[in-house]
Amino acid sequence: MSQIQSLADCRRNFFAALAPPPVLKVSDWADEYRILSSEASAEPGRWNTDRAPYQREMLDSVCDPEVERVTCMTSAQVGKTELLLNVSGFFMHHDPSPIMTVQPTVDMAKAYSTDRLSPMIRDCPHLASLVDGGQKDKVLHKTFTGGHITLVGSNSPSSLASRPIRIVLADEVDRYPFSAGAEGDPFNLAVKRTTTFWNRKIFAVSTPTIRGSSRIEQMYELSDKRRWHLPCPECGHLQPLTWGQITFEPVGHSCIECGTVSTEFAWKSQKGIWIPERPEVKNHRGYHLNELVSPWRMWQQVIDDFKAAKGSPETLKTWVNTSLGESFQSEGDSLTTSEIANRRETYSADVPAEVVTLSAGVDVQADRLEILVIGSGQKGELWNIDFQIIRGDPSQPLVWKALDQYLLEPMKSEKGHLMRVRTCFIDTGYLGDHVRMFTKPRESRGVFGCRGSSARDKVFFTNRPSTSNEQKAAVYQLGVSDGKDKLFQQLKINMPGAGYIHYPRKLCFDDEFFEQLTSERAEIRYKDGRPQRVYVAQRKRNEALDITLYAIAANQHFISNYVAGGGCG
Repeated sequence: MSQIQSLADCRRNFFAALAPPPVLKVSDWADEYRILSSEASAEPGRWNTDRAPYQREMLDSVCDPEVERVTCMTSAQVGKTELLLNVSGFFMHHDPSPIMTVQPTVDMAKAYSTDRLSPMIRDCPHLASLVDGGQKDKVLHKTFTGGHITLVGSNSPSSLASRPIRIVLADEVDRYPFSAGAEGDPFNLAVKRTTTFWNRKIFAVSTPTIRGSSRIEQMYELSDKRRWHLPCPECGHLQPLTWGQITFEPVGHSCIECGTVSTEFAWKSQKGIWIPERPEVKNHRGYHLNELVSPWRMWQQVIDDFKAAKGSPETLKTWVNTSLGESFQSEGDSLTTSEIANRRETYSADVPAEVVTLSAGVDVQADRLEILVIGSGQKGELWNIDFQIIRGDPSQPLVWKALDQYLLEPMKSEKGHLMRVRTCFIDTGYLGDHVRMFTKPRESRGVFGCRGSSARDKVFFTNRPSTSNEQKAAVYQLGVSDGKDKLFQQLKINMPGAGYIHYPRKLCFDDEFFEQLTSERAEIRYKDGRPQRVYVAQRKRNEALDITLYAIAANQHFISNYVAGGGCG
């Protein structure tokens, strides 16, 4: 080798060392370095973005210097969790930064770390070499060369506000509470951690929930609103795959332009493209996907799921959210008194033959107790049995004696045997001490106190009572907003069978009862700039609605405690 050639080689190597690293996008990184773990994937092995080609742009959007926020409103079964993992791995390996992954709860953050993040680090050698061996065992905080990744729950305000963060990865944001303690919106708390970084990235994914109060839907509406378009196999017209164009027999998708019905294989074999509805928005990418584009779900499966879900508003809501990736328009606020009152029917005995257990709900007023008894059968079908008012001052023992006698009074079943109330929930919001003094010695009979909570994120019934009161009596806190959602959706079922609610043709179930039952309407109200779906009273009295919720909660208590294999509903 000549001296001149040797000098040229040295010069070339010198400038090569000074050159910036090659531009690498997240999808490129995943294709080269990502290994899918066997315990977390149905298709373990090397990652291949072309398996679900719509993911490529979603991943690479975080590499665009103009893009600060990425919002993914999707169905299930489209790989949204893998998006978060790939973005995490890319920044850990290629662009080390402080990263925060926010899960709905601390327990979910721990599960995500243990079941998804840690296996990815373990099975990707380039990531495993970056994370110190001692740090691998720290479930919620892992340090690596040049940065760290912290996992938090949206219900933990202290962890959300603890440190500066450049990359925020938010998973299932529609399951976050409206406020983390008294600190405010948990998603906004996490985003505030990024304010000192000029090159911050906020990546949020979720399936939507209720229209008007869905966090991910609101974020998507502020984005450039991209949808995955495929060309018609027949005429080439670009369009998103939509449920309205799906045909059942034969299974296919009709073109909105030429009307031709093409097979699933024909559509999915086309090359797709993301098209924004609002291209003028430059710094916020928004992506919407449904299961119809998923390589892991066949259209026949989606159709079968729809047929199984359409009989109940609650299961239909889940299907709309998780299969179509769309928010659900609740019909609870459109109920009319006559719709419910017109379903009254004549029972041939106090208790219809289909009823297997009786439960009661009691509301306490200044001059009376109001009691509703319901019966439950198979698959959530309910029968209203009796409604009574016990007049008198609830601060006096005679009123409670009358209630005790009523709850012990047997009712005749159509099958010929006698039945009595097995569980009873009594509201403790008024004269709570008197209520608890009544319920405490009768808990063995299934008589308990309850208290309503209007918190939007509170589940209607959980089998965990509080006993932090002077009487040490069990009191169940009920998420009444969630309960009203479920009740009003159930009341929309208009054919006897699973989930249907029956009413007897009895004088006590008069027009006033049904006016009270439908006395509240769901509306969207704004608090701190965020929409919340709240129930607003349309008239003063609503006792029939309250005692219906208490009776249903008492029934769910019976199912969860006394029926083998039962759940909380």
